[in-house]
Amino acid sequence: MLFVVRPGRKKNELEAFFIENEPEKLSAMKNLKADRIYRFIMREGRLFKVLEGSQYRNPKEIEKLLRQARIVLVNADEWEEYFKVRLQNKRVEKAELCRLCLLEGRVTVLTEGNRIKYHGEYICERCAEDELKRELRFRFKSIAMFDQAKKLLDRFRDLDKVLYAFDPRFDPTKNPEITRWDELKAKHVRVEKLRVDELNLPGKFKSVLKAEGVNELLPVQSLAVKNGLLDGESLLVVSATASGKTLIGELAGVPKAMKGRKMLFLVPLVALANQKYDDFKRRYSKLGLRVAIRVGMSRIKTRDELVVVDTGIDADIIVGTYEGIDYLLRAGRKIGNVGTIVIDEIHTLDDEERGPRLDGLIARLRELYPHAQFIGLSATIGNPEELAKELGLKLVLYDERPVDLERHIIIARNESEKWRHIAVLCRAEASRKSLQGYKGQTIVFTFSRKRTHELAAYLTSKGLKAKPYHSGLPYKQRKLTEMEFLAQRLDVVVTTAALGAGVDFPASQVIFESLAMGNKWLTVREFHQMLGRAGRPLYHEKGRVYLIVEPGRKYSAQMESSEDEVAFKLLTSPIEPVIVEWSDELEHDNVLAHSCVFNRLDVIENVQAKCLGANQSAEKVLEKLEEFDFVRIKGSIVDVTPYGRAVGMSFLLPKEATFIRNN
Repeated sequence: MLFVVRPGRKKNELEAFFIENEPEKLSAMKNLKADRIYRFIMREGRLFKVLEGSQYRNPKEIEKLLRQARIVLVNADEWEEYFKVRLQNKRVEKAELCRLCLLEGRVTVLTEGNRIKYHGEYICERCAEDELKRELRFRFKSIAMFDQAKKLLDRFRDLDKVLYAFDPRFDPTKNPEITRWDELKAKHVRVEKLRVDELNLPGKFKSVLKAEGVNELLPVQSLAVKNGLLDGESLLVVSATASGKTLIGELAGVPKAMKGRKMLFLVPLVALANQKYDDFKRRYSKLGLRVAIRVGMSRIKTRDELVVVDTGIDADIIVGTYEGIDYLLRAGRKIGNVGTIVIDEIHTLDDEERGPRLDGLIARLRELYPHAQFIGLSATIGNPEELAKELGLKLVLYDERPVDLERHIIIARNESEKWRHIAVLCRAEASRKSLQGYKGQTIVFTFSRKRTHELAAYLTSKGLKAKPYHSGLPYKQRKLTEMEFLAQRLDVVVTTAALGAGVDFPASQVIFESLAMGNKWLTVREFHQMLGRAGRPLYHEKGRVYLIVEPGRKYSAQMESSEDEVAFKLLTSPIEPVIVEWSDELEHDNVLAHSCVFNRLDVIENVQAKCLGANQSAEKVLEKLEEFDFVRIKGSIVDVTPYGRAVGMSFLLPKEATFIRNN
């Protein structure tokens, strides 16, 4: 049995908690419920009276128990002699107890390992967590952020410090240790270096590369060369953002283009197509190569996109959106002798709508150009081995992280608090200078185009040089923003999550003003793609990422989780595998697209077999397409009707086409 004894409310009084079944170790005394609670009234160094509630107990009987029991004294050193000498008890110990537990008649011994600082004293972990939940409910009407707060509590062992992180007056720049979720350390993989002069490339091409400052290949580029890049090997290259993947495509495609075999460079966004077009035209016009751009029927094409650009398909290098190149095929246009096909951001295969269409496009290109070299590029694939095998590509996986990456999470109660934190963080970053001599610059991601303008205007009003950037802006305006950012004339670019995988801004800091893209939450893949923009090896020694989270916030009625729950998922979950799934309607669209390119049933069937997401044979789908009047089947020949071709070229689903025709 055990008595835990501490000073009572009055002088010469002790409060004693009696526990019949004592644990072996003091440290095991956690949340023990006292069997009885006594009040000892002491006089002249001995036990004078004993009360249990309002009932008196015989002091002699209690002293008999005290002689045999284990005694734990809490802040009662002056009575140590009484228990050790007068009662001759050799099992007297001292300990520190949780005061909040005692108020509820529970006993928890505090140790170095389980105590938490709070208001100048120590309490147990359980009480600290209860206090934390109470504060979160009071401030946010939600305890969804509890896991994050508990992680801070485990780290700091100081409840006051953790609660300060949820205070409206909190300054994240002065307390980075409070907001820091984790730090992903730089990871270096040893790869034998290759100089441009050592490569089996045309001399003129080498000269262009060296004029661009490329004298030595980056590790992932060297790895691709060692895996057969210059020998025509088709590759799936998975490597971090800004690790040099684009040049891998150029190393494969430009030498062939110089010999009359075209390079197709496919990208997901018009803005990205424009950037690649400008880069390639500037570099490779010197080699006498003609560069063209095709954004065709891309659904994200906007006004003023094509400004003095070449759209001819007889060019040597054709840069295009997936839909832009797909449109050419659906229209029955012949691209010519293609030697290299580069598919950037190939993880888009996982996208609900665009994924199946990209899947079909890749299959059609593989059938059309069986001898072409295919290069797939991505920074974020959860199942790279499986995808490479399915696409018939050799995997080049380079998982180096070139710089350390700090990830922070900040809690805000509302939008104005979010924006105030963003201004403070951007100002602090702009005042930093890296060891390489570059000032800090920030990319802020938000969920809508309208919001990019509002937030950029707010940051400008706070004395920062900030500009909005999204695919709805005129091309010239976007280009100017890119150039200003590269020239370090801007502190901040506010952009939409849709451009997270897009244009290259070498920022030192990335801030998520929201974790949504339009009316959907970000996926783990999109999140990693975006945070990969923070920190560049030639510019910065460290990258910083901040998630500014409003607990309970949702951006549309369709969203099931709240922003704080999503933040925790994004920070802890692995990147999703790329899985291609077709709906029936997208299967109809793809088989119609096959039929726009090929007219023999056996070839269409072969293309369908190359698709990762196909659910049924092409023949079955073609029967349905004939009912829609999209095709005519004559034995082994499939003819697309003019109506069917118009539907295919317009990327319409059958029900959309039927609705338009009937109305």
